[in-house]
Amino acid sequence: METSWEKIYGYAKKAGAKFPECVAAQWACESGFGAHTSGKNNFFGIKGTPGTTVSTQEWVNGKFITVQDTFKDYHTAEACVIDLVNKWYKNYKGYEGVNRAKTREECAFLLKQEGYATDPGYSKKLVDLINRYHTMPISNPATAPSFLRRAAEHYKFYPHQDAAFDYLEANSDPKVFAKFKEMFSPPKVGVFKFPLDVPYFYQRDSKEGHGERMCFSSAMAMALDYLDPEAIAGDDDWYLNEVFKRGDTVSSVAQISTAHALGFTSAEFHTDGCEKNLITLLDRQVPVPIGILHKGPISSPTGGGHWVTLIGYDQTHFWVHDPYGELDLINGNYPKRGSTDGKAVRYTRQNLLKRWLIHSSSDGWYVSVI
Repeated sequence: METSWEKIYGYAKKAGAKFPECVAAQWACESGFGAHTSGKNNFFGIKGTPGTTVSTQEWVNGKFITVQDTFKDYHTAEACVIDLVNKWYKNYKGYEGVNRAKTREECAFLLKQEGYATDPGYSKKLVDLINRYHTMPISNPATAPSFLRRAAEHYKFYPHQDAAFDYLEANSDPKVFAKFKEMFSPPKVGVFKFPLDVPYFYQRDSKEGHGERMCFSSAMAMALDYLDPEAIAGDDDWYLNEVFKRGDTVSSVAQISTAHALGFTSAEFHTDGCEKNLITLLDRQVPVPIGILHKGPISSPTGGGHWVTLIGYDQTHFWVHDPYGELDLINGNYPKRGSTDGKAVRYTRQNLLKRWLIHSSSDGWYVSVI
C-alpha cells in the first residue's frame, strides 16, 4: 500500500499520538518517505519477529557501523503505525510514552532520549522534517488546505463529490484556480526540472594530492553545495579536508560524519538502493551520490568503486556529474578525462544501473540527504 505524509499523520492521530506529525517525520526519516522498508510494511525500523533480516546502520562508540538485524513484518502500514504509537507514544509496560511531551520538539527529543534511535542527530532530523513538510494545522486539521488533500485522497467519483468539486471550481477566483492548475499538473520530466543546477567539481584537478581517489568526496561536495551553498565554504578540495578531519575519503562513515557536521543531519549511507530510491530523491530536487563499478565490460563490471552524482533523469537516461570524466559505460574506464567531460553527461539508465546494481535489483550504494 502506498504511503504519504498525510496518511501516516492520519493513522497516527487515530491511534492516539499526541503529535502525529512526529510519527510522519519518523516515517519520512526511517523509510525515505516510504521508498524502502526494513520489514514488510515496516516504515519505522521496528525490530522483532517474525520479520525480515537486513543490514542497518547503528551509532556505536561514536561512529556508525553496519549490523544485521531482524525487523518486524506487518500486514498493513496502519498496523505498523498503531504498534509504534502503542509502544512509544503511549505508556507501555511501565514506561512513560512520549505523549507526555508538551511540544513536538520535546516529543522528538524524548524519542532519542528514550532510546528509539542511536543516531545523535535523530531529534533534529525529525524537527527539520516537520518544519519542512508539515503543513497541516495542528489546532484545526479539518481546515484548508489539509481538508482538500484528504478530500482528494477519498475521492470515489460519487455524485455528491463531483458536485462539490464542480461547485468549488465554478466559484473560485479565476486567477487562483489558474495558479492551482499550474501547480497541480506534473512538470514534464527532463524539461522543467532536470538537470538540476548542481555545481560541477573535477576531482583530477585537486591540489591536495588525492585527485585519483577522491571521487566520493567530489560527488558529495557537489550534492551538498547544491542543497546548501552556505554550508560549503569552498570546492571539493575544501570539502576533502573536512573529510580528512574524520577519516579517509573512501570511508562512508567519514563522509556521513562530515555531512552531519556541516549541518546535513539527515544524510545517510545506504547499501540497499533500488532505482525507485534514486527517482524519489531526484523528484524531490535532491542530487544523489551513487557508487558504481567503472572498470571491465558492462556484462561483468569490476573495480574498487567510483562515485558520481545524479542530477536528473528522463525516460531513458540519467543526467550525471561524473568527477573523473565521461565513462565508457559499455567497455569501462574513461576515454574522456577533460576538466568538463564529466559535467552533466547523459548515461543511459539501463547501462548505468548495470554498474550500480551488481548482485540484485536492490543492492545499490548511495547517499540520501532529505
